[in-house]
Amino acid sequence: MRFERYSSEALCAILEDRVKIAFENDAIMDETLQVISDIASEHGDARYAIELLWRAGKQADRNRVRVVIPDYARQAKVDTHPELRKEIFATLPIHNKLVLLAAARQLKEVRSAYVTMGEVEEMYRAVCEEYDEEPRAHTQVWEWIQNLNAHGVVDTKRSGAGQRGQTTLIGLSDVPAEMLERFLLELLK
Repeated sequence: MRFERYSSEALCAILEDRVKIAFENDAIMDETLQVISDIASEHGDARYAIELLWRAGKQADRNRVRVVIPDYARQAKVDTHPELRKEIFATLPIHNKLVLLAAARQLKEVRSAYVTMGEVEEMYRAVCEEYDEEPRAHTQVWEWIQNLNAHGVVDTKRSGAGQRGQTTLIGLSDVPAEMLERFLLELLK
């Protein structure tokens, strides 16, 4: 007997049911469930999604905080299946690393599952100044983000309801923003 893979939406519904049973009200951000669903939907595996939820909750307990944030879900994935592929990051050109550092910092700062392209570009300009590099134009930055997405380094999707206009949303599923920031800072030394 073969089971169909669960979609991200189906996994999110399963996780919402589990959250009602196992967590206090408002202990899990909706965005955290979305990150877990997106991660687990790669394999369509509900058990994996539930394990990530459990590990993210344990991380919040260890940190003595009341809310499970998206970075705890990313950390849960790293703890479950380490995928910080150092060889990919080491070979990236300097500006790709700077854009990635900007995305990691912005995600860490706002504690969100996704940030807008505009937010990343604004942070990228600040990071370029920090590293005495001339920032590149929007189209070039957008192409780098698409390339990083194609290599599985970042996740991108189009904005939907609740956003004015269309923009690219950027997130991380493989690694917590803080861990990626530390790793990139070491590479950029």
